[in-house]
Amino acid sequence: MAGIYIHIPFCSKACAYCNFHFSTNLTYTQNMVDAICQEIAIQKKYLGPQPIIQSIYFGGGTPSILTRNQLQQILETLRQYFSFTQEAEITLEANPDNIYPENIKTWHHIGINRLSIGIQSFNNHFLKLLGRNHDREQALNAIDIARQNGIENLSFDLIYGIPSDTHAHWEEDLAIATRLKSQHISAYQLTIEPRTKLAHQLKKGEFKAASEAFVCEQFTSLYHTLSTHGYEQYEISNFALKNYEAIHNSNYWLNHNYLGLGPSAHSYNGKYRQWNIANNQKYMKAMESGDFIITKEELSKNQRFNEYILTRLRTKWGISMEKLMGNKQWWLKNNIDLLHQFINKKLIKKEGHQLYLTLEGKLLADEITLALMLDE
Repeated sequence: MAGIYIHIPFCSKACAYCNFHFSTNLTYTQNMVDAICQEIAIQKKYLGPQPIIQSIYFGGGTPSILTRNQLQQILETLRQYFSFTQEAEITLEANPDNIYPENIKTWHHIGINRLSIGIQSFNNHFLKLLGRNHDREQALNAIDIARQNGIENLSFDLIYGIPSDTHAHWEEDLAIATRLKSQHISAYQLTIEPRTKLAHQLKKGEFKAASEAFVCEQFTSLYHTLSTHGYEQYEISNFALKNYEAIHNSNYWLNHNYLGLGPSAHSYNGKYRQWNIANNQKYMKAMESGDFIITKEELSKNQRFNEYILTRLRTKWGISMEKLMGNKQWWLKNNIDLLHQFINKKLIKKEGHQLYLTLEGKLLADEITLALMLDE
C-alpha cells in the first residue's frame, strides 16, 4: 500500500506563522494543475509496478481554492495511472472561508471523503494575531456545512502555545472541538519560523513568544482533555476517535512508500528519498519541457535506522527492541544504559519488546530521539 501527496502552492494571503512553500499569486493556478498532471505521468513508476494507493492528500498552501474542474483533473489523472483501494482516504485541506454548501457537494461528488480544516483557534483575537482569513463564526458554520452536505469525516487543525496571560482560550478551543466531536484533531505548537511576520515582529519587540513552561502546560492539557473525551494520541501531534486515525499521515510514520507531487513535495520509496524544486515557475517550466528538477538521496543503512527511531518513537506503535537488535545489535549493547536512564526517569516505558514515550517523554521527544540516533 502507498500514499500520494499533492502540494498546491497557493494561498489567498500569507499567515503570520507559516513558512511553507506557497504563493499568493493565483493567476497561474491552472498552469500549475497542468504541470502536476504532467508530473503524475512522469512519476507513474516511482512507487514500483502496479502500486495500490490507499490515500490521497491535497495539502499546501490552500488546495481548497482550486476549482472543481482543477481538483477533478488531478484526481482523474491519478486514476489513469494508479489503482486505488475501494475505501481510499482522499483528504483535502480546506480553510473555513472556502467552505460553503456548493463546494462541499462538489468535493464529495468528485471523491473527496475527508476534510482537514485549518481552524487553528476559535478565538477571534488569536485568529487575527495568526493572520487567518476567517473568524470563529465562519469556522463553526463551516463545520456544520461540511457535515450537512456529504463530508462527515473531519479533522481540525489547532495551534497551542499562543502567548496569553492564562490558558482560558486554549481550554475553550479544546472544549469546542470535543463538543463538536471532530473525528480527528491535529494540534501543533506555535513556532516562530524564519522569514515570517511573527519572526519580524519578534525581532522588533512587537511580539513575545510563550515560555517553554506555558507551552508544556498547554500540551499536557491537550493530552488529558482529549483522552477524557475518547481521543487516542496515536502520534505526538495527532489524536483520533476510534477507527479515525489518518491513513495518509500514518503511512509516513509507519515507513510506507509515498509519492509527492508539486513544487517542494517529497517522495519516498523505501530506498530513495527525493524532493522537487521549491520554485513554482521553475517547476512548471521543468514539467513543460520534461526536464524534471529533483534532488535525490539514497538512504544509507544508518539513515534508515535513524528514520525508524525518528518516526516510530513519536507514535503509539513505538519502537521494537527486536528490530533494533536485528539491525544494529551493537547499538542496543552500547545504548542499553541510556535506555535504562530514560526508563528510570519515566520518559520511556517498556512493554514486552516495545519502547514508547511517556507523556513526560513526549515533552522531550526531540532530545530523546537525537540521543538515540546514530551518527551518519
